[in-house]
Amino acid sequence: INRAGRTAPLGIEVQQSTFAFDRQGALGNTVFLEFKVINKSGHDIDSCFINLWSDPDLGGAGDDLVGCDTTLSLGFVYNSTNTDQLYADRPPCVGYDFFKGPKVGASTLPLTSFIFYVNGTDPQNANETYNYMKGLQADGSPFLDPNNNPTKFYASGDPVTGTGYLDTSPADRRFMEISGPFTLAVGDTQTIVGAIVISQGGDRLSSISGMKFFDIDAQKAFDLDFQLPPPPPQPRVTFSTDHGIVNLLWDSDSRFNYTPFPGWSFEGYNVYQGASISGPWKRLKTYDVVDGIKDVREPVFDPNVGLIVDDTPTAFGGDNGVVYSFSTGSDAVRGGSLTDGTTYFFAITAYSVNPSPPLGLKKVLETSFAPIAVTIQRPPSGTDNSVAQVDAATDQQASTASPPTTDHVVVDVVDPASITGHTYAVTYSAGPSPTWNLVDRTSGKTLLGSQVERTNSPAYAPVDGMLVKLRETQALAPGDPLNDVYYAPFDSDMPFKGVGAELNYFEDSFGHAWDFLAGVDPTVSPELFKSVELRFGPTQKAYRYFRDELPTTGSPPTGGRGYTYQGFKDVGFQAWDVDDNRQLEVGFVERRITDANRVPVGKQPATQDGTWLPDDSDLGGREYLQISARPYTGSEAPELAQDAAIVGADTLWLYGAWLRRTGSVKSGDKFIIAAGGNVKGTSNDTLVFTTSAPARNQLALQKERLDRIRAVPNPYYSRSSFELSPFNRIIKFMNMPEQAKVRIYDLAGHLIRTLEKTDASSSILQWDITNENRLPVASGIYVYHVEVPNVGSTVGKLIVFMEKERLQNY
Repeated sequence: INRAGRTAPLGIEVQQSTFAFDRQGALGNTVFLEFKVINKSGHDIDSCFINLWSDPDLGGAGDDLVGCDTTLSLGFVYNSTNTDQLYADRPPCVGYDFFKGPKVGASTLPLTSFIFYVNGTDPQNANETYNYMKGLQADGSPFLDPNNNPTKFYASGDPVTGTGYLDTSPADRRFMEISGPFTLAVGDTQTIVGAIVISQGGDRLSSISGMKFFDIDAQKAFDLDFQLPPPPPQPRVTFSTDHGIVNLLWDSDSRFNYTPFPGWSFEGYNVYQGASISGPWKRLKTYDVVDGIKDVREPVFDPNVGLIVDDTPTAFGGDNGVVYSFSTGSDAVRGGSLTDGTTYFFAITAYSVNPSPPLGLKKVLETSFAPIAVTIQRPPSGTDNSVAQVDAATDQQASTASPPTTDHVVVDVVDPASITGHTYAVTYSAGPSPTWNLVDRTSGKTLLGSQVERTNSPAYAPVDGMLVKLRETQALAPGDPLNDVYYAPFDSDMPFKGVGAELNYFEDSFGHAWDFLAGVDPTVSPELFKSVELRFGPTQKAYRYFRDELPTTGSPPTGGRGYTYQGFKDVGFQAWDVDDNRQLEVGFVERRITDANRVPVGKQPATQDGTWLPDDSDLGGREYLQISARPYTGSEAPELAQDAAIVGADTLWLYGAWLRRTGSVKSGDKFIIAAGGNVKGTSNDTLVFTTSAPARNQLALQKERLDRIRAVPNPYYSRSSFELSPFNRIIKFMNMPEQAKVRIYDLAGHLIRTLEKTDASSSILQWDITNENRLPVASGIYVYHVEVPNVGSTVGKLIVFMEKERLQNY
């Protein structure tokens, strides 16, 4: 029975639509309520009112206050203190708005009255309800403000500033937000749109400010008929874990399957960690397009201070470049390292930017948070991810009549656990601007299609745990046919970039030719002129020489350059003749400032550090690299280990480089110097490479790692950090294989519980700390026995302290 009273049917049909938006900001904090009110009674109905009624019960219901803002047609509920039984010291505020009231002629009615009553003093009949809807007391008398003036708007002051007419008696409030009167003629339809807006600030009053800020933005969106620029599509995220590490990977649809409004364009990705599945969120990293757009600032609501701050960053780019993977071993929320067995929350968002949007629209459009829960753990015992690898690609030409392409495939393994063991191929599509595709030959699927980029920092995302890159060799500094140097310049993730040069380029200003410039002449011995690949990561020995800078005195000057041998030193790469698959001898030069007797004088260059590492000066500190046609032996050759030898007359390539940016060359980077210049790939070329998947269920590894199995927490003190409620007790057995059986005994030898693990995707087995009858076990010491099929077993102790049971009912 509705105590608010009832009347005969009015003959009105009401159609309600409720909708919301999966977006950040105002629209993500608003639920819209559309009501179509149709008069099907056969007669006009005058003096109609529309009422948005609510019994809000904000957290703890007994400490609520209400208010209204007549300028926004808004009623709201908020907490009387910063201590709430549900929301603690951060109680939110909930607003109820008329975005579109009833129409009277050409006008739309706003909020026309706002009244409240306390639970238990509800209207008892239709007349009392109707009096409330007219903005009166239940008995028909007016509401009076603190100055005893009649008002239809209860508590219309501003609680944030503490001014005006305020609600001061917290209780279990109920309120009506009313618009009217209007006449509903026969057959007429009125469309009324209301909304529920919520904001949680740093305290109860900042929540009110935030709610009004969101309400204004949501009203703008409604007034634009929701014709708003969309954020990019939500990234699809996958992950893998290892001991203390999480690897996050996401797709590139946010970037390439995004159709924005004119003026907005995709800008980047944000990586967040959350304190819980609902936040709050801490930004860990931003990866953005290199386009000069970095920090973007605009007005935002700051919940910590409860104010709208005009010049606040909403995008945090740094022209970092776009990538599609992120790894971390740090807990950015609580500090310290990620802990095995613990669940953490991460989210990847994409955002677009318009630096000068139309009035009322945001510069930055960011996707909403789609949290993923990640439990840090090793792979199942018996898994060896270290064997996951990618072999070098080979060109399987359809016809050998054409020269093979000098394009080369470089693969970064970004997630070893996802390497499939399949065979892959890079194929080319014919046309005036050939594109390339990545095909999984094992499954037959095309993983990347119609790609045009040949770069070390591709726009496309990783697939199957690999970032597959196609690079082309480029020809620079042509001219003198004696020894044109063709090279692929280091690109964005390599710290060096190359300088093409001919052999006769390196003469000093006095015409002194350098001794080491005599080398292989491709016009005389073309068969000796080979393509060379520098492979960074593995090392080899190299002949080190000082380039002595002698003083220039007299007329004409007598100074010049001399080269003094300094020993057989390690360098951070290997040089390979890729045509004949031979490793080659190399030498490098470092500057030394001396007197006429070659005795060092003055401050020496910083690049004089005993290894090949050019700096960022014009000539890279003159740390020239010489690559010999000689096969590498690893032993010092007497004829090269002497002054002025500089690798000798069989020098194949002379290469200069300078520092492009700080950092280290990544292991696995390659640099190709092609003897014949660049040969672009065509449909005649297919670059095929194979992969090796992680080894799984290795019995020897399982046996070796039996001693890693342990129960956590141990001891168990009434609760653990794994538990979400006191009724969900959890102890975890960590570092388990894919299959195992765990038996738990008390000290008397009684079997308490048997658990079986068959999950290949996890190395964790949970126990709810109950016995076979699903009753909680007693406090005490327990022994667990883990049996692994065909491997063996291990035994451990486990101490459990259960809280004292208190019976509430008898």
